[in-house]
Amino acid sequence: MKTLRQTVVTVFFLLPLTLYSQKEQPRVDWDIVAKIREEGFQRSQVMDIAGYTTDVLGSRLSLSEHMKKAQAWAKEKMGTLGLTNVVIEPFMDYGVAWDNEYFSIHMLEPTYVPMVGFPLAYTPGTQGKIVCPAVRPARKGKLYVRPSSSTCRQNRTARNIAGN
Repeated sequence: MKTLRQTVVTVFFLLPLTLYSQKEQPRVDWDIVAKIREEGFQRSQVMDIAGYTTDVLGSRLSLSEHMKKAQAWAKEKMGTLGLTNVVIEPFMDYGVAWDNEYFSIHMLEPTYVPMVGFPLAYTPGTQGKIVCPAVRPARKGKLYVRPSSSTCRQNRTARNIAGN
């Protein structure tokens, strides 16, 4: 009984496949296929374009100067490839641009230690160095205790340990 059921189910699923395969297949123009293959293998610029966008242009944050440079390059490249009516479409045009020019974080006391950190994108900059007391993780469920703005001071004459 089980094998009969399996046979019926198999025939039920394979019958439409056999009927579909009996239809006339479209003809392949092998001359066009050869031209496409030759273009792809002999004159492809895919790796050059991908390498330039990743290695030279690099990462781009929306509305940054790097993004504008990459857009201008892409528009110019598409024009040289023969595309017409190439335009730069507005993207996230809400008027706020952000470029990270410089960021550093250092522990000054009890001994100097350079630390690794990165600012969050679109955070406002400071008007110089800021010195804050050390922050310890809390033990009662909170991850960090943030110092209030009254405990930090703007320090434009802070000792420049990193040489910048």
